[in-house]
Amino acid sequence: MFLAVCATVKNEELYIEEWLEHHLLHGVEHFYIFDNDSTDDTRKKLALYEKEGLVTVKEIHGLRKQKIAYDMAIKWNMIESKWVAFIDVDEFLFSPLNFPIPQVIKNYKGASIITAHWVLYGSSGLNKYDDRLVTERFIFRASRVDQHCKSICLVDDLKSTGNNVHTFRTRGIIVNEQGKVLDKEYALGSGATTDFIRINHYHTKSREEAFIRWNMPRADTGGNRANEEHFIAHDLNEFTDNSLARYAPKIRKSIEERQKQWKAA
Repeated sequence: MFLAVCATVKNEELYIEEWLEHHLLHGVEHFYIFDNDSTDDTRKKLALYEKEGLVTVKEIHGLRKQKIAYDMAIKWNMIESKWVAFIDVDEFLFSPLNFPIPQVIKNYKGASIITAHWVLYGSSGLNKYDDRLVTERFIFRASRVDQHCKSICLVDDLKSTGNNVHTFRTRGIIVNEQGKVLDKEYALGSGATTDFIRINHYHTKSREEAFIRWNMPRADTGGNRANEEHFIAHDLNEFTDNSLARYAPKIRKSIEERQKQWKAA
C-alpha cells in the first residue's frame, strides 16, 4: 500500500462518505479513523468501507484526543502504508495537476514529510444545510493560499507528533510542495503555494453547519470557538473556484452504489 489517510472524526455522518470517496478517487488506498465519541450515524456510514477493507476504525474517548490519536497510530505501528496524510474531514486533498496524489508524491525523492497548504472556502452565501455534496455547494474561496499546512509523511521515518498537533517529528527532511526544506516547526509557511498539492478546506460550510460544528469541543484543544466572530473571519468568498465540482458525478455515483450494496447485504 502506498498512501493512507489518518483522521479523527466526531459526528461526520453528513460528510464522511463524500470525503472518503473523494480521496479514493485521488489515489488514497486506506483510512485510519479514530472515532471520538460520535453520537450520530458516522460509524454506520463507515461500516461498509470497513467491510470492504478500506477503513480501520478505532475508538478514542474524551476531550483533546487528536494529538493522542495520531501518536497512537505512529507509536503502535498501526499504519500499514508507505505514506500517510494527516487531515480532517473538512479537508479535501488533491493535485491541481489532475494527477493521482501518489504520482505527485513520488516526485519528492529524499523527503520524509511533504506539506500541503489550505485554500480556505467560505459559505458561498448559504445559510442552511442541503443534501448536495460539499464540493458542489461551496465554490467561493479566499483569494490567497493559507499559510497553514498539513502533513503527508513517510511512515518509516515518523517518530511522533510535534509541538503542534499538525506537525510531526521525523528522521528525515521536511519539504514544501516546491521542494524547499523546512524546519521542524513548520505548521505555518510563508510563501505558501498549491501548484502541485492542495487542500480545499471547507471550514465554515453554511452558517447553520458552522455553528453546529463549532458548538462541539475542538479535537485538538477541547475548547469552543466564538461562533460569530470566527464565522466572519473565515467566511471568505473572494474568488470563484469550483475545481472539485467536476468530480461530483463520479463521487455521487460511488456513494449510491455502495449504499445499494449495503441494502442488498
